[in-house]
Amino acid sequence: MGGADVAVQWLRLLWCALAALWIVYVLNLLEDNIPYILGPILYSVIAYGVSLLAIKRGYINALDAAKYKTTPLSETEINQIYEEVKKLLTEEQLHKNPDLTLSTFSKALKVSPQKISMAINSRSESNFNGFVNQYRIRHAQALLEDPASSELTIAAIAYEVGFNSLTSFNTAFKKQLQKTPSAYRKEITPA
Repeated sequence: MGGADVAVQWLRLLWCALAALWIVYVLNLLEDNIPYILGPILYSVIAYGVSLLAIKRGYINALDAAKYKTTPLSETEINQIYEEVKKLLTEEQLHKNPDLTLSTFSKALKVSPQKISMAINSRSESNFNGFVNQYRIRHAQALLEDPASSELTIAAIAYEVGFNSLTSFNTAFKKQLQKTPSAYRKEITPA
């Protein structure tokens, strides 16, 4: 099923649901015997029903699958872009730039941000931020393990590897390693 077909079916479903809701509210205004509470109840039933139908019929997955239909890339191109992005992150250490965006890579590689996003999403099974954060966290791990960096605070390490805030660093670190940077440092530091 194409993305356009899915969008049309989704819009039809929403239109019918909203029309039913509108009819109940109008009847409530015109007829005193219809309780007002019927409108909010119907609204809830419709919202949950439409959501359930969208999930069961695969509308959401079909829309997601059609995400890159306008950006055709061969497997070779995807691999090439992905390898070039990884090279920039490791050799140029672009991950240390707290203002790093897809546009930064786009300018460096002379490739559209959409193509770079597609390459990252398909090869790393992660979005752009998650992908870059993996490099930042690996760099942070190296600094936390390096005796020469033992005097650096967790905040200093966070900013050194490219995070804008200590909170986002702690969140990303814990998401990737299931422990905070402080706990990681204590774990690797000899007693």
